[in-house]
This record gives sequence, C-alpha cells and structure tokens, in this order.
Amino acid sequence: MKFFVEQQFSLFVSNFIIYNENHVQVYKVNGKLRFLYRYAKIVDTNENPIGNYEGKLFGFSYTLNLPEGKKVRVRRELSLGGSKHYIEVNQGVTYLVQGSFMEHDYQIIRENKEIGRIKKGYFQILDKYEIEFNDEEEVLPILLGCVIVDSSKHRPKG
Repeated sequence: MKFFVEQQFSLFVSNFIIYNENHVQVYKVNGKLRFLYRYAKIVDTNENPIGNYEGKLFGFSYTLNLPEGKKVRVRRELSLGGSKHYIEVNQGVTYLVQGSFMEHDYQIIRENKEIGRIKKGYFQILDKYEIEFNDEEEVLPILLGCVIVDSSKHRPKG
C-alpha cells in the first residue's frame, strides 16, 4: 500500500495533501497556528473530519485524535546521525520512524521489523514524499503520524 504526500505552500503553517497509490486525493491536513501551539484538522475528500492534532510550537510531542476515541502520540527524540520519532497508538503498539543523517529516507519499524518506508525527494522547495507500507496494520494512524513528523520539522516563518 502506497501513499504520496505533498506539502502545500503556507507562510506560517504546514498544509498537506495525501494521495493514494493511484494519485487520487484521499486526505487533506489543514494546519493552523494557535498561540504557541500547532493545530491541524484532517479531512477526507468530502471535507468530512477524520481527526486533528495539536502540540506545542517548539515541542517534541504531538497528540493525534482520530474517530472512535483512538489517540496517537507522536514524539521526537534527538540523536546523532539521524532522527528518531515514535508513533504510539492508543498507549499500546509503538512504531519507530527512523531517518538517515540527511533525513530523506526513513524506515517505519514495529518490534524490530520494517513495516514501511518513507522516501523524500531531493532539491525541492516544498516537501513531496512517498510512504509505502508492507502490510495494512494501523495505516491511518501511522500515515498521519508521519505527516506530523514532517510538520514538526517546519518552523513558522515571518
């Protein structure tokens, strides 16, 4: 299962459009800046709400709220030689999103097994990347968690 993510231009926040493997839009992430907090609403193609996330502007942790009370916590850990992010679904299963030094290729790992990859394009003004999953477990929380990981790297300008 493959998805494509494109960052949309915005001066203060990160907005994204998510496409399926057939390049058909499936989700949109509309970011907002609230006093020292990042907030985003996630909607489907009919503008129906799928969820939202929020976190401190310069923080290392974000909370993603999905339907049916599902909560996803995304946290960032600084390390030498690359970055590590953890996506924890409902205080249970934790996925590691681990990047290379240049932060263009990432592995999505669960219990020491790679379940997906993220490939980010080089030399682009706005981010575009591909997320591929080996199986279909928890795709939506991980997919949106990966978007949060990217969004957290963009600092507001202006």
